[in-house]
Formats: sequence, structure tokens, C-alpha cells
Amino acid sequence: MSQEQMPLCDLVMKGGITSGIVYPPTVLALKDTYAFHNIGGTSAGAIGAAATAAAEYNRAGGGFSRLAQLSEQLQKNDTLLHFFKPAPATEPIFDVILEVLKQQQINQNLPHAAISRQKKPSSLTGRLLHFLFPALLVPVLQMVHEVILSWRKKHGAFRLAEYAGMVVGLVVGLLLAFLVAFAMLGSVAVAGRSVHSVQHTAWPLVFFFLGMVVLLCSVFIGIWGGRLIYTIVIFFQILQKGLPQNFYGICPGHTVPQTNGQQETTNLTDWLHMALQHIGGKTEPTPLTFGDLRKQDIELKMVTTNVNHSLPYIVPQELSNFLFYEPEMLRLFPAEVVKQLKVLPQQPLLPAELLPEGYHFLPDADDLPVVFGVRLSLSFPLLLSAVPLYTISASAYDACQTQRLVGKLDPQQHLLRNWFSDGGICSNFPIHFFDTWLPTRPTLGINLTETPKNRSILDKKQYNESTMDRQKRAQEQRADVYLPEAEEWFATEWGEIENLAKFVFGLFGTAQNYRDTLQSRLPGYRERIIQVRLSKEEGGMNLTMSPEMIQHVADKGREAGEALRQFCFEQHWWVRFLVLMAQLEVNLHDLQGMFEEHSLADLLQHEDFMTRLEHEWRSGQGGEQQRYPYYHDRAWCEEALSRVQALQVVINAWQMADQISGQGHFFQNTDLQPGATLRVTPDM
Repeated sequence: MSQEQMPLCDLVMKGGITSGIVYPPTVLALKDTYAFHNIGGTSAGAIGAAATAAAEYNRAGGGFSRLAQLSEQLQKNDTLLHFFKPAPATEPIFDVILEVLKQQQINQNLPHAAISRQKKPSSLTGRLLHFLFPALLVPVLQMVHEVILSWRKKHGAFRLAEYAGMVVGLVVGLLLAFLVAFAMLGSVAVAGRSVHSVQHTAWPLVFFFLGMVVLLCSVFIGIWGGRLIYTIVIFFQILQKGLPQNFYGICPGHTVPQTNGQQETTNLTDWLHMALQHIGGKTEPTPLTFGDLRKQDIELKMVTTNVNHSLPYIVPQELSNFLFYEPEMLRLFPAEVVKQLKVLPQQPLLPAELLPEGYHFLPDADDLPVVFGVRLSLSFPLLLSAVPLYTISASAYDACQTQRLVGKLDPQQHLLRNWFSDGGICSNFPIHFFDTWLPTRPTLGINLTETPKNRSILDKKQYNESTMDRQKRAQEQRADVYLPEAEEWFATEWGEIENLAKFVFGLFGTAQNYRDTLQSRLPGYRERIIQVRLSKEEGGMNLTMSPEMIQHVADKGREAGEALRQFCFEQHWWVRFLVLMAQLEVNLHDLQGMFEEHSLADLLQHEDFMTRLEHEWRSGQGGEQQRYPYYHDRAWCEEALSRVQALQVVINAWQMADQISGQGHFFQNTDLQPGATLRVTPDM
């Protein structure tokens, strides 16, 4: 079946860092059933969405075969960690995070009995610390040991701190050893005992033994003191300078080419750029753009977060009139991507010649590179560097408009830096993308979740199935891949909170995901969202997953795609129809009540209502203070009157149908749960 003959579908993917390896197998399972029209995602979901769009763009040239090859490479090789390369200034903290993740992975893979039997760490120093401080957990000691080994190899300053601590400990130990010896001699003399009255050879041995113990303890403490001081100093430097200078992230995502022209291409952004070019069949250096996709009727959207504005932005359409500083972009993107970013927009906010040296407006949405949008959406806080973009201050723009600006804009005075971070901060699963009142094609969602531990029942309506149905449904709800049914009772998932850390993460997760979660529960949404359940050691921040674990996660993605192939759009359309009509009914009844309350039946006879419209269009003849907001002239007001009268006809007909049938709120009696509302909201 050719692309023109295939039914279309839209696809939305959730963020989840390494969990994104789920998406290629899911897409590959769907590619022969649907052609992908609108595709959206956030964070790791933006990667999956971009790869899907590139494959659809190059469907005729083998785009999905190339996507399959890429997916197989990720499954067979332990390569995920290589995509995250820290900057030199932030490498020490990355080493610590990496060892924490490794120990967490080891402990999650071990049964609890095996963990309890692991009583001693492997290193000599770790065993000594465990002997001195038995309360310390073995994984903590093992992690510290691995961090020390790593820092010794990479950081000469750490080795120097150890040597300095050892020398200080040695000097202090020798002094203490002599002091202990003299103190013992004094104690013997005070006790009235002559050293010569006891065995002469015993006292030197005792003094020597105690001196060596004091000396070794002092050296041991000195070495650890040097390590501790280095750790405190280096972490202070990272927090004070390293992270801000690296754009508030540990890993920049891009490796700047060396002077010999060679470039490491396994860093995340570089790899993404090459992967999108390869999947999309782009042989020329020019990056794949959103306009390239749109020419083939493929719409790609993703979410990013402007931390300075405290707002989400939809990429690419909401980036108009943002500026970038070329040297900063070269630290985050390959040169060919930055070159494409310098394409001048058709209608810039100000003439380009007024911009300071090195500053450029972002291009129009169609000219924006896809990899740039993905990187804006995938800027996981602190792990990946944020992306700095600039806006022109209102005072500077006013000065330009009134011709009070002399020369070019001053970056310090006239430009405001905006930090763009991960889109998942605001909307990690934008399932509302591409929504219409009544869809003409399915919009499928892929949600990354955990297997629910339990569920809460708050309403009898949620518990109206037979015992056999409930048992079957409960078993399905525990599966790794799960697609709810439209009429399924949807009990609220419950997660256990045992400690302060879980409570804090629960607060953050609620603030981050509550809107997406509520949206996903609604009828007309839940039955088209496949849930891929990942365990604690799968996906997320688990950068050290083994190839076997990656393969297991990918298998879940493939299973999700097979499940979505069975999706029945006709049944889904029927649910969406009932939801829409119920909401229209509510709002029409509200309008009717408002009309009756204000006698609008009379208003529409060219009296009060026409008087209000006349006040509106006549206000344009007065001063600025009297003019109505969003002013319209008399011809528009007369047309508005005729349209409101047409709306009254619809409301009267609906009210008459209620009277004839004797069933008010007809569509609301279909028992759609949970309830929804039709209201005016922003795009995000």
C-alpha cells in the first residue's frame, strides 16, 4: 500500500530521558498500518517524534528501514551512556551521579536476600571504614571507592590533594607519636616506676607500636581529609562557576571540533543531528528543517520551557523574534546547524543591521532545523545544558520605533537572556496536541508509566463490572503494556510514600504531570493512549542500562505498537461524538439561561442588543478612552447581530427538542466518566 492510500494517524510521545528507546519499535510496528501526519512529543518524546517524522519524510527512500537499523544499534550496544559527555568543569559531579546510578542499578537487580548477605565491601579501605562505621551501607562504601578510583585517573588535583593530606598526616603523626612516647614516659615516672626496673626491651616495643598506630591513623585521616577538602572545594566551584558557565548543565550535548578538524560524534546533539540526517535521507549538509517536513504534509510539534518567562513554548511556531548569539550556539550545536539558524526571517522585529555583532534572529518556523527544536525540548535540568536565547527589551524596541536609538543595540542594556530548558517541566505528555472537536483520524498517544501498586475507589460508578470482568481487567492492568477501554472504570492510581525523599519527588511529579494526567483519564483520550510500564531500573535516568535491559524495554515498545494496530477508530469517534455533544449541550443550556435572564429574546429585536452594538461602533468616533477594546465598525456589528440571531434559532430548536422528548440534558445522561468541561484555554 502506497503512502497516499494508507490511513493517516497522529502520534504523541511522552518524555522520559532513556525511556525514549521504546518509541522506534512502536513506530516500526505501526508504519505499515498508518502514515504519520501530525507528530508531537516532549523531551525524549521529542526525539522519538523527530525520528518518526524524518522516517515518514523519507518513507519512499527507506526511512523506516534506517530507523530500524538505528533501533537495533541501540538495543545491541551499551551506547546510551556515551551520549552524555560532561564538560571538563562539571565532570567530577557527573562521576558521582554515574556511580550512584550504577549502584542503584546493581541493587535493583539483586534480590533483597542477596543484598543482605553482601556484608563487606570489596576494597580494603571500604572494609576498614565498614569496620569503623558498621552503620554505613555497603553500596555507599562501594560507590565512594569507585569515585576515588575514577578521580585518581582523571583529575591530577585530586591526587595532589591525597598526597598533600598524606604529607600533613605524616608530619602530624610523627609529632603525635613523639608526644605519646613522652607522655608514656612521664606517666611511668609519675607512677614512681623506673624504666630500668622493668624489662628493658618491652618499653621500646610498646612505644614503637603505639607510635606506628598513631602515625598510620594520622596518615589515614590526612588522606581522607585531603579528599574531603578537594570534594568540598570542587563542588563549590562547580555550583559557583562550572554549572553557570556550562549553561546550567553538566553535559553540553555537543563536542566542539578539535584544531585538527576531527570531531567526536557520539555526544547527544551531534548524534541526533547525524541520525536525523541519515533517517531523512539528507545527503547535503543542510539540516532537515520543519519546512522540509511540512512540504510533505508532516506536522511536527514539541514543547520547551522558557524559565525566565515561566511559560511553555510550542516549537517551532512560537519562537519568532527570539535571537541567539552565534558563539554560544557553536558550543551547543554542529556548525552546519548554526549556519542554518542564521537564515534571516522574512519579517524580523527590527532590521538585522541594528543587532550587535554575532547576534541573529532565529529563522522562520519552516527554516528552523528539526534538531534545534529537539534540543530545546530535550534539556533535562542540570543533566543537559539549557539553551540561551534572547529577546529585545521593551524599552529598546520603543527607542528604535521612536528613532531615539543611536547606533546598534547594546547586548548588556537592550537584550534579555532567556534560558530554555526541558519541555517536560511544563507538559511532559502533550496529548492535547492536534485535538479537534470531532477527529477525522486517530491521535494515538504513548505514555511511559510504572505498574500501579494499587488503586483507590472513590465512586460506586467505578465498580460496576461483574466479578469475572473485574478479575480479567485487574490482570490486564498489571501488564507491561496496557491499552484501556473506553468504558473501563478508571480508578485513581495510588503510589506509596514512605520517606521524605518520596514525598518531595511526589510533590514535584504532581506539579509537573497533573494536567497531562487528568487529560489522559478522560473518555475519548484514555482508550487511545497505550501505557508502557517500566520498572525502576528501566528507562528514566538509568544511563547505565545493560544491552539486555535495553532490549527488554524495546520489546515493550514493539508490543505497544502491535496493540495500537488493533485500535478501532470508529468506536473512538463515537465516544468523541458523545463527549462533544454533551459539552455543547451544557454550554447551550447555559447560554439559554443567560438569554432568558437578560430577556435577550427582546434584545435581539434590534433594541437593547443593537443599542449595545451601536455603542461599540460609535465609540470609534470618540477619543481613545471611549473606544471599545477590539473595536469593529458598523458593518461588522450588523453582521454580528445576524449571527447571534442564528445562534438563538439553534438554542430555541434544542430547547424545543427537550420539551418534545421530555428529556432535558439528553447527551449528558450517557454516563461519561470522569466528567469534562468545554472552555477557553491556551494552546498549552
